[in-house]
Amino acid sequence: MEGRLIQAARGRVVAALAARFRDLDLAEEAFAEAAASAVAAWRRDFPDDPPAWLWRTAYRKALDATRRAATRNKALHDAPAPEPTPE
Repeated sequence: MEGRLIQAARGRVVAALAARFRDLDLAEEAFAEAAASAVAAWRRDFPDDPPAWLWRTAYRKALDATRRAATRNKALHDAPAPEPTPE
């Protein structure tokens, strides 16, 4: 049952994420992570609104990935330039 609900929500959730983050790859990856989380979480506690649960979880995963990328880019930008090597 979970698989059918997840597949039914996939198109709308991925489209909404892609529109929000302007990145289809990020949207698909976030949805895949949310779907994997759903399989585990829904066995313990099935949500009242599965598509909303998937959207919220995928949105948070996409936001986390965006923040990680920004932090990584800032760290690379702020890193000191390497010392020149003697020839």
